[in-house]
Amino acid sequence: AGAVDGIFYNPAGLGFLDGGEFSFSYTNWLVNSKLYTGALTYRVGSNVWGISIVSAKPEAVEETTIFEPNGTGRTIEAGDIAIGLAFARRMTDKVSWGAHVRWIREDLFVATSSSVEFDMGISAYTGYKSYRIAASARNVGKEITVETEPFSPPISFDFGLSGEVLGRKEDPSYLTLSVETLYATDFGHRWHVGGEYWLWNMLALRGGFKTN
Repeated sequence: AGAVDGIFYNPAGLGFLDGGEFSFSYTNWLVNSKLYTGALTYRVGSNVWGISIVSAKPEAVEETTIFEPNGTGRTIEAGDIAIGLAFARRMTDKVSWGAHVRWIREDLFVATSSSVEFDMGISAYTGYKSYRIAASARNVGKEITVETEPFSPPISFDFGLSGEVLGRKEDPSYLTLSVETLYATDFGHRWHVGGEYWLWNMLALRGGFKTN
């Protein structure tokens, strides 16, 4: 990812940004839940600094029990939030690395947990046309215990290749293709392929496919 949203996927991509960028989004999601994301980056010399936030908020509901099926009068609220600080540095005109540390808090109503997790990555242009390769490790952290049950964060490792097969990024219209192999501790190995076709700098058509 070559824009500010790369902070969520591979912080190394931020090293190729110039000046400052920001992105904010709000989504009405399943069963009236809300999803918020935000990111801000700014270059200072050879380094790029960034901050991020992700928050998911399910709809508040009234508690019901077997003996009080119409409600107890108590409201159940839950949700989670992750706030991060990212750093990226362009080592050469073709190679960048980055790191992203996040404080994460999850409220499950009956229990609350918090943790600190890290993302790390590297991104490089191959020198052949616009093709680039990247690798990252995400959600690296220690075990978390909720109540009495310990569990590991969903650590994932990925390696990918992308490039423009038609036109260049500077052109009004161009086609980018990508392929990625990803391994995550909570669901195993996947392959991802995708494409993005920009039309006249106005419309982006995107599609992809995931295996497993």
